[in-house]
Amino acid sequence: CEAAGHTGPLHTCSIYESKEAGKKIGDMLKMGKSKPWPEALKKLTGSETLDVGALLEYFEPLRKWMVEQRKELGYTRPGWDVDAKAGVSAVLPTLFNTVMGSLIVTVVLFC
Repeated sequence: CEAAGHTGPLHTCSIYESKEAGKKIGDMLKMGKSKPWPEALKKLTGSETLDVGALLEYFEPLRKWMVEQRKELGYTRPGWDVDAKAGVSAVLPTLFNTVMGSLIVTVVLFC
């Protein structure tokens, strides 16, 4: 989104028709499996580490809507322990990191 020049909330970002964002993604994908995936990730994001923060920010409007729907419909809380401060399961950040890491590894290895 930074490459596309987006400055608003993350969930409103679109990289559609952004030549700069497309170039960054293309440059990363061109590396294929010639480099370790953390290097490919760094080329795209500027960091070799994965952080679930952007995904949580992106899906925050959906999370809020789902919480409102549960209240309106009288649903009880989900069946896992919920962190009262974060409002999400303590397992979700690890799960998101695992899924995103797997997706990036798959793209880097097979593209």
